[in-house]
Amino acid sequence: MHQRLFLTLKNECTRRRWVAVREGPFRQELAIYIAWFNEHRPHSALDGRTPDEVYFGREHEVGDGQVIAIEAFRGRRDLPVVRLVEAA
Repeated sequence: MHQRLFLTLKNECTRRRWVAVREGPFRQELAIYIAWFNEHRPHSALDGRTPDEVYFGREHEVGDGQVIAIEAFRGRRDLPVVRLVEAA
């Protein structure tokens, strides 16, 4: 399991973006990525849910009249947040 985590971390975080060599900025970048990974990245092994949805027992709320909205997580365009919002 750890091997898969580290492969994903390398492929989606450290190989896609500039990562600082100094420990403090490096840890900050990892913390941002891990927050996005747990809160917003759907996982096929979790039937499209996020780790936070599974851990906290939350479900997707899907209804009629909703559209998809995509935003950048903490200003980072490579970390998308996809939400269903009520259509205007």
